[in-house]
This record gives sequence, C-alpha cells and structure tokens, in this order.
Amino acid sequence: MDDKREQILKAALSLFLRRGFDATTMDEVAAKTRIAKGTLYLHFKDKADLYVSLIEQKADALNQALNGIAASDATPTAKLETIIRRNLEFIAHEYSGAEFFHDTQVGHNPEVLKLIKTRITPKLENLLQVIAGVVKQGIAAREFRKVDPFSIAVRVFGLVNVNLMRRALDPEPMDPAKEAAALRDFIFHGIGARQGESKS
Repeated sequence: MDDKREQILKAALSLFLRRGFDATTMDEVAAKTRIAKGTLYLHFKDKADLYVSLIEQKADALNQALNGIAASDATPTAKLETIIRRNLEFIAHEYSGAEFFHDTQVGHNPEVLKLIKTRITPKLENLLQVIAGVVKQGIAAREFRKVDPFSIAVRVFGLVNVNLMRRALDPEPMDPAKEAAALRDFIFHGIGARQGESKS
C-alpha cells in the first residue's frame, strides 16, 4: 500500500476512535498527517470514503488470512478451529478499537451506508464462502454431518464476531485461545447434556 495512504488511514482511525465520525473533519486528518488537504483528496473522495476504506482494509486482511487457512493441508475440523481462533486474534490484537465498527453516528449517513453495501458486503460474503467451503470439505470427509454449509458459516461467523461488540463494551482484554476453545466446544457439541454427564 502507498505509504502516504497508509499514513492517512492510521491518522483517520485514531481520530474516528477518539472523536467519532461526525465530529472528525478532513481538515483534522490532514493536520494530523501533516499533508496538504488537496493531497488527502487525491487518495480519498471524502470522509465517508475514508471511513469505509478503513473497514475495507481490515476486511481484506482477514480475507487473506482465512483463505490461507482454507487452502492448507489441515483437516477440515482443524481448519475450522483455526479460522475461529484467527478471527478472535484479529479482534483482540490486530484491530485496535473494535468500537470503531459500532460507531452509531454513521447509521444516519446514507453515503457511508451505501459504500458499506457496495464495498464491504461483498467482502463479508467472501469470508462466509470461505467458511462454507471448509464445512463442505468436512461433510465430504465425514468429519461433519450433512448440513447447509452456508447457513453454518453464517452462524459460526456470527458467534465469533459477537466479540466485536463485547470488546467495544468491555475494557477487559480478551484471551483469544480461551474464547476459541469455548466457541469450538459450543459449535461442535452444543449445550445438550452428553452421555455420562451429570444432569444435576
């Protein structure tokens, strides 16, 4: 990525996290990066474009990571476990300030919502297809029972990403390995009583 573009994105993230979408201005971003405002507009059309570009950057990184896992020689079960853990590591470590995704101020901005629909939704669809592909592999290998792969992908991704909101609301650090183990157990075994387990 262009160094100047990366510099702008980092400055914008810091401002959006601290001040929110509405209060942050392009003038402030330009000042923080110490570049001319005109140069800023060479990289981003407007504030909405800049905001959505931050989400896009993170979605691309996660897509790349999950595609790598899916293409590995591991078993489908191991792949799904790694995908869960990788998602949680991404939330816990790589994406500072998960509350950025939950900035309710953008909800009334039609331009942001339009860009999210056209640029982010397809990337999320790709993530779901990667997970569904691993589920299909598991069914073919008889590691998983016959289920709708995409439906399972939606549920796995949803369970994992509840932690985005949790992290935004809870300042306590999350342990990705511990959370991944709990989610793995829930996804593969549910909450029904198991044979030999006490029901008291």
